[in-house]
Amino acid sequence: MNRGLQAGIGGLLVLSGFVYAALWIIQGGTWAGPLSLRKPILFGVSTGITLLSVARVCGGVRARLGDRWLYGGMAVALLFEVALIDLQQARGVASHFNRETAFDAGIANLMGLLILFATLCFVDLTIRLHGQSSFPPDEALASRAGMVFLVLACLLGIGITAIGEVAMDAGRRPETWGQAGVLKFAHGVPIHAIQAFQLQLWILRRWRIPQSERLRSLWASTWAAGAFTLYGVLQTGLGEARFPPTPWTWPWLLVAMLASVRALLAFRRVR
Repeated sequence: MNRGLQAGIGGLLVLSGFVYAALWIIQGGTWAGPLSLRKPILFGVSTGITLLSVARVCGGVRARLGDRWLYGGMAVALLFEVALIDLQQARGVASHFNRETAFDAGIANLMGLLILFATLCFVDLTIRLHGQSSFPPDEALASRAGMVFLVLACLLGIGITAIGEVAMDAGRRPETWGQAGVLKFAHGVPIHAIQAFQLQLWILRRWRIPQSERLRSLWASTWAAGAFTLYGVLQTGLGEARFPPTPWTWPWLLVAMLASVRALLAFRRVR
């Protein structure tokens, strides 16, 4: 499934993010705004570690004809997506919600197609993981749950992009919803759940926690991630900032916190 290519591109993207971070530290400048180095840094690191996680997950499904090209193409698509973000930053223009020129509009459309293709590959991998997996039960749970949240994050990202485009055409700010809702908040909450689950499993195994308790801990983390995601979606949909929670959203934040505590209880050393 071209896991080597996925891991190689993932490592390259993480490295590119760190290089941009070093440039930001050396050059100084603002962190906020569409023209800062923030997006090359965050998209490089975020996309890179996502590819590394997906490469690991691919090891749990049986290879089929065409996988090498499909999932290799997915890795290349994400490489080009980050490269286009870097290109726009180097040109001194916004990489998202920018249709000032035909060239900028073309880049925006191409980025959308690349993300759509990667999302479809993630959906395919998620379905196959739920159908059959060579992973042991704990790693199968971490991989399946992680991919579900990754797909959800991608779908939310596509959704908020569409909402932002409509808002921009209407002369409103494309990054917000309602009074103070931050559209990228809903997208950002679940996107790295897969890495959290994989790290959690690695620590649980290192501490020799029994598999039954590992599964309970991972299920609790899955509930926590789901509640946090629902909180982010509702908070944003109501047009509210990330915090403080509203009467409609604080119960989900409470559920997420309680589930997180349950997940952490497994980290007690077993004598």
